[in-house]
Amino acid sequence: MTQSRFCRNSLTALSLLAFLVAGCNKKPVAAPRTQEMPPPPAAKPTVSISADRTSVSKGDSVKLSWTSTDAQNISIAPEVGAV
Repeated sequence: MTQSRFCRNSLTALSLLAFLVAGCNKKPVAAPRTQEMPPPPAAKPTVSISADRTSVSKGDSVKLSWTSTDAQNISIAPEVGAV
């Protein structure tokens, strides 16, 4: 009876060992990649322009004013150039 119990215990231990060894041979499952969110699109430049007079005759001067947002540079054409 002792020998039979020893054989059963040995078989159980061998089966457990075989299961563990077989389980260790598996390739690890890669974690799912998280999608990186693209950066938000750059803001589009805006500009607002106004004059201190509603009409101008040749030779008269006029004061121009403007505001802009999200612009890298601003120029007035023709002839004035960068401002």
